[in-house]
Amino acid sequence: MDLADIPAHFIREVKAYSKRAHYERNAFRLSEELGIRIRPGEYASVIPGPPPTIILTPELLARKDSDHVRHEVAHVIMWWSGVEKALIQEYGCAEAARPFVEALCHAAIGFLRAPQNLVDEGIRRYGVSARCVDWLCRQTRMSERAALNRLIYDDPAATRAGFIMSGNYVRDIATCNFRLPFWVYDRVPEPWQVLPGEVNPSFRRLARRLTVGICTV
Repeated sequence: MDLADIPAHFIREVKAYSKRAHYERNAFRLSEELGIRIRPGEYASVIPGPPPTIILTPELLARKDSDHVRHEVAHVIMWWSGVEKALIQEYGCAEAARPFVEALCHAAIGFLRAPQNLVDEGIRRYGVSARCVDWLCRQTRMSERAALNRLIYDDPAATRAGFIMSGNYVRDIATCNFRLPFWVYDRVPEPWQVLPGEVNPSFRRLARRLTVGICTV
């Protein structure tokens, strides 16, 4: 497997296991649906198994939901799917592969917190648009950035991009097969005026005086 193909392959695996778990959104119930045990311990960690086991501190165990658990579930999915083995082979050792492994597991959190059936419902209602990002935020209590990334990277073959403005400045950007004419921290008072003519942009005001923009082609 080529290194460039691994992220998209891993996200497909995450989506497949999410579907197998009936799109369960709560992290603890998701673990149960996938047969991943959760046990108390002094330090948070994950054991491949069998059976796969997530070790949580008492503080984490006391929570009703947890992105930390979703991150560890993503590690288990990475083992099951063979992605971690492929990354270790690519980089030569586990330590060298660790940054890429951790980045992919962090990215998987959004796909487990907003599973495919929910994203599909948002797109059915509002299309791939700024309003869909707002809807995902409200449905999942994800951050604006996380909801933006979830929508933009939902389909690796799509051509789309999005950004979040704080006043006149670009705060966050997500791009998929499309390059925006500005980047994070740029001052862009009127982004709609500098976007290429072939894009179909949409904008929506969010909480905390933020504005999200979505561009599709």
